[in-house]
Amino acid sequence: MLKDGSKAPKIELLDQDGKKFSLASLGKKKVLVYFYP
Repeated sequence: MLKDGSKAPKIELLDQDGKKFSLASLGKKKVLVYFYP
């Protein structure tokens, strides 16, 4: 679990269209990442 204000690790996933997506592509925007099973 990350602490408030800490940087997220570099993450690269596939989007709903099968294209690569990375958090780094969003620049310095604040992002909420939610995972569920």
